[in-house]
Amino acid sequence: RQEVIMLCLSALSAVMLLVVLLVHSAAAVAIALFLAGLGFSGFYPLGMSIVGRYYKSGVAVGTAATGGAAGSIMFPFMMSILSQTIGIRGGFWFYFGLNCLLVALSVILVRLVRHRAAP
Repeated sequence: RQEVIMLCLSALSAVMLLVVLLVHSAAAVAIALFLAGLGFSGFYPLGMSIVGRYYKSGVAVGTAATGGAAGSIMFPFMMSILSQTIGIRGGFWFYFGLNCLLVALSVILVRLVRHRAAP
């Protein structure tokens, strides 16, 4: 149930980013950022595995990998520009909003996989 793991990881990341935004302890922020990063780290391999399982196509996996590579290049640049414009705290709120979108997409993924698996 890789899609459920993906949902749990997205929820973990969202909660930890909210902790980063709400606490004032440097130690708590460091731990929360580590755990958020841990949640994010599983997305690429799980996503590739899910694409491969359901599309059974090297082209599909290659296309998804290309999108991941393009995002890994562009996203840090876009976020640095945004954070310079609205501040680091605003940038983290934006990260949190994107992570909430990720949680919603993970919920949709779980429902789609369950629907597809139903007889």
